[in-house]
Amino acid sequence: MKPGGFVAANVGDILRFADPGMPRIRADSRGRKMASATRAGAPAAKKANPGASRHGLAAIPGCGGQAVQRRLEHNNVRGSKPAPGTGAMPTSAMVSGRAEAGTCLYDRRVRHEDPARAGSGWHSSSCGAVDEHEHALVFWNPGITDYDRGRPADPEWGEWGPRGAWRIPPVRRNSRHEAEFPEELAHRVIRPPPPGGIVPDPFAGAGTAACVAEGEGRGWIGMDSDEGCARMSGGRLAAG
Repeated sequence: MKPGGFVAANVGDILRFADPGMPRIRADSRGRKMASATRAGAPAAKKANPGASRHGLAAIPGCGGQAVQRRLEHNNVRGSKPAPGTGAMPTSAMVSGRAEAGTCLYDRRVRHEDPARAGSGWHSSSCGAVDEHEHALVFWNPGITDYDRGRPADPEWGEWGPRGAWRIPPVRRNSRHEAEFPEELAHRVIRPPPPGGIVPDPFAGAGTAACVAEGEGRGWIGMDSDEGCARMSGGRLAAG
């Protein structure tokens, strides 16, 4: 990256890590128990009612649809979790002002996504640290940065440029890539600098950054260790 250039990273705000000292059962409900949806009971109900939906099967023992699905798919980790418990820490605490690569933390925006799921509150049995946002971190390679004083006057820039929190919903269906991010996020990161320049993406994935860079009239370089991603990105760009 040339002096005066920028690099942006979108990261989740919570890092979960294995913590052997964490109890595997972290909460006990004082209210209604859902033990009626047992590992043996759910498959038996499915066999007796082959045409029933997940929610229809859940109505038989009087539990939630997710509880039945966990037992049918053999991924019920509650109460018999074989792996160690997990701890959590904010990723923002891991970012220093001066990175090892020589770049400096230049800007940080909060990207608000969808509301956290209902089972994530303190009252739930999961007791897991969750949030409703991620961070868009921008780092600067010390040097002379080109700046166009006319850019902040753009109406669109005035709406979100000076805002510290961006409301950008996530991609609803990750059909192209499991970690696909919304084009609006790439748009807000790529557009502010003056026209021109090159946008390199070392994790091209679905090619979102390249597509946005193309639309903004910038050069781009997409890289990915997955050849399938490279072919898919090329086809997406060719299709416009």
